[in-house]
Amino acid sequence: MVPRRPPSGVPSARVSIPRSSMALTGALAALAAVAAAPKNNGNGSIQPTVERALNFLAKDALAWKAEHDCSSCHHAAMVVWAMHEAKRRDYAVNEDVLKDMTRWLTEAGEGKTSVKRPESAPKALNTKAVYYALALGSIPKPVSQEKDALARLLNTVKGDQTENGSWVAWPGGSSTSTHAWRSRSTSTAGRRSRFTNSC
Repeated sequence: MVPRRPPSGVPSARVSIPRSSMALTGALAALAAVAAAPKNNGNGSIQPTVERALNFLAKDALAWKAEHDCSSCHHAAMVVWAMHEAKRRDYAVNEDVLKDMTRWLTEAGEGKTSVKRPESAPKALNTKAVYYALALGSIPKPVSQEKDALARLLNTVKGDQTENGSWVAWPGGSSTSTHAWRSRSTSTAGRRSRFTNSC
């Protein structure tokens, strides 16, 4: 947890933000910044913002791995995805961190969570497989191990689909957002035609 100051006018109290939330927010912000504007060095350039976000993601990914020894359902995946999007737009990324996080996702098996499903939702979606597939699907020229890992992950996503064609979100979430993420993961992999601990 990272301490945060309360907004002005709020009595002094310690407010904490979980590191995983910060990394997810950082990764999504980096993705948005990279997608919003190409790299340029002119006035009003987004380049310094993206570079700071990429540096934060690299440091935070290593800290998370050292502290938790868990790739998390979204932590490493969002870092890999954001870094590949940045590279696609000619930003420099920490190649050692990208390689390490990618290897971690590639070796993570089928992307199934160890959390027991409730009887009411025995085929609840393994969101871990969706996040990992999004990350590995962002690799422009995947090697055979990455292709094999992506295929395993997508088999998990396919296996979690219910008879009516939807996916059940559990725990929390909504089937609408679950369907949107799942659709993105399978369409990303299809376009290209081509993890260590389970948490």
